[in-house]
Amino acid sequence: MAIIYWGLRVECAVVHLLGLPRVSDWPTQWFYNVLLDLKELDHLILVTVSQHSFTPMLPACFHAYLRCQEDKDRFQEEIRNIPLGAFHMIDSLVHYIPDWTQRTPNKYTGFVFPWWLHGSSNYPADFQKLRGGRVFPIAAEYFQYKWPTANPSIGDKVDTWIQGQVQNQMKYLREIQEDVEANGRKVNHLFSQWAALSGLLGRGDID
Repeated sequence: MAIIYWGLRVECAVVHLLGLPRVSDWPTQWFYNVLLDLKELDHLILVTVSQHSFTPMLPACFHAYLRCQEDKDRFQEEIRNIPLGAFHMIDSLVHYIPDWTQRTPNKYTGFVFPWWLHGSSNYPADFQKLRGGRVFPIAAEYFQYKWPTANPSIGDKVDTWIQGQVQNQMKYLREIQEDVEANGRKVNHLFSQWAALSGLLGRGDID
């Protein structure tokens, strides 16, 4: 849940920046702030993939971050060239959380410490209150708010979805393994035929 919440934060921040009339309207510390969020998202991705074998959906600007790292001008240029329609993480959330509905008419609101809305210069301090284990209850509250109390917890829903993905991936891996084993048997058979025929010709090397 935390990684989805953080990814949504990054997407909403960048969408807001790109929607401003002029680049000069962007908060002074915009790059430093979004870099903090992107680095934390990158950390959460490593933990999630390594511990849970689960690859989460990512905001459209994440690959620009991987390419540009701390190059502000290049990153700004790249995200300005990304079509707004490519930022569909929040719209794709229904595939991860089937019964999710947005909290307000504006689907890009409701986050804790939304630095992109007020250009806060205190975000580094706010960031420390948000990162690490502190983000988990914040993320749970953000998503749980959207569930009727009679429904199962959102964590259970996501766990079920992840379990299904793991089973599907295991199925694909087994199919690939079977193909590899079948191809291995074919290769061994061909080598046996080659060896037999080569023996008749008195040849033992592959040209």
